[in-house]
Amino acid sequence: MAARQILYAVIESSYGTAKTTPTLGTDAFYMRLDQDNAFTMEADPVQLPIMYGGGVAIEADVVSDLVECKGAFSFTLWPGIYSSILLNWALTPINSGRTTPWTTTDASGVMPVGDLASLSFYHAYLTEDGTTYKRTRYAGCKCESVTLTASETGQGRVWKLSGNTTGIKPVGNPWDSSSDPTSTEFPLPAETSYPTGPYTFGHLGSGTGTVTVGTNRAQSCTSLSLSVKNTMSPNYYASRFLSTHRFVGRQSSADMTLLYKATPDDRASYRSVTNLATSFKIDNGVNSIALTFNGKNVIRPWKRNIPNASQYLQQLTIANRWDPTAANDITLTTA
Repeated sequence: MAARQILYAVIESSYGTAKTTPTLGTDAFYMRLDQDNAFTMEADPVQLPIMYGGGVAIEADVVSDLVECKGAFSFTLWPGIYSSILLNWALTPINSGRTTPWTTTDASGVMPVGDLASLSFYHAYLTEDGTTYKRTRYAGCKCESVTLTASETGQGRVWKLSGNTTGIKPVGNPWDSSSDPTSTEFPLPAETSYPTGPYTFGHLGSGTGTVTVGTNRAQSCTSLSLSVKNTMSPNYYASRFLSTHRFVGRQSSADMTLLYKATPDDRASYRSVTNLATSFKIDNGVNSIALTFNGKNVIRPWKRNIPNASQYLQQLTIANRWDPTAANDITLTTA
């Protein structure tokens, strides 16, 4: 049975330019779209209404010379390249040698050192004839937010990765008369191209997995959500499409529900605004994801949940801050 929609992600060598002849499993991958509306990228012309005038409050004309290309994604978190590329895309700034998160160039000065790197997302859907695919490449996509979420019950035991992205434009489109990608650039996947064996909540407590808030809490954690909101500076200048989309900072936090214990006393840490070294690691025995918040983190806020018919729990948010000793706020390591 033919796939009804396909998502293919390719690293970009420069802003808006997908890597030429990418290697599947190294520079590119197919993502399993196992949730409804798992990828919702769309290009929208921004319409500016012009009123009739003369004291009549009726729209008479409209103009549009700017296109916003935005979308959301909601994926299962898969080990290997699938999580490595997506999380580095979302979190790892371009280093001074331009070797991380992958090799890039910036001849036009639109994706400098310290900026986030970009991806091309290729999306296809099967048209109503049942044989033809409509293909589009969304170029220059940068991550504006990302969330990792899992919990101890039901489907929550499978880690989910979701967030928002903004791109430059769709390739083909009517505005610049560009053509859709061909089957050579965007081939159909083999069945073996899709990921299997997702990360689960139990991987926080297996191998080297951990939930560290001052001490390891993996065996008392019932839910965890890690969120990063990137502060971006989008500029169109006189162009119809986005010209630059510069990363200028971020806010990171971790929301969790833990067993309510006397020791360690998280309420006391909250009241005294105590810095807590915080880190998280998911380890399935072959691959791992480590997200280190370093040492300057505070609880903001804290509250307890004391039901009659179950364990006493506490809910807290860890607010991540810049750590001058580490000269960083968060560090991502994937293996």
